[in-house]
Amino acid sequence: MRSKRIGGVLIALVSVVPTSAPTAQTVRQDDEIGVRAFLKAWDDAWGRDAHALALLHAPDCVTVNRYGAVIEGRAVERAFTMFFSPQVQQFYKTKVPDFQTPPLKPIKIRFLSAALATVQAEWKAPSPPGPDGAVSIEDMIVSLVLVQREGKWLAIQVDLHNVRKFAPSPPG
Repeated sequence: MRSKRIGGVLIALVSVVPTSAPTAQTVRQDDEIGVRAFLKAWDDAWGRDAHALALLHAPDCVTVNRYGAVIEGRAVERAFTMFFSPQVQQFYKTKVPDFQTPPLKPIKIRFLSAALATVQAEWKAPSPPGPDGAVSIEDMIVSLVLVQREGKWLAIQVDLHNVRKFAPSPPG
């Protein structure tokens, strides 16, 4: 009698399970689509909407900008608001008038777990002004750690790095 009940329960459970359950590959594809949507939202907000960009950061996010400043949580909105101010943007437009910030170009997207991903992406941005006031366009790497919370990908770690080309000295 007991085995029949257990068998009956198992049969009932099996009949509830969908026959086309998502596979790990399907989930990863959906996750990658979500991560790429995050990157597009970042690109869309960059230089234009400090609030939208800040909302892509988790409340416990830690950002290290290319100048070494550590910014915690959504305090990034203040930093973005200052950087996106008309005065700062006008300064850069006079120094590099034809420059348009390009979209992040993913080098590698890696899933560490179902809701945790790392992204390394190439980017370009104007340099801070030098002693002579000159500004150049610098290659950068943006490293992100993203977490999926309530179905939305958010940054929990952001590191921005300038990339300097390495030219080794000749031997001798």
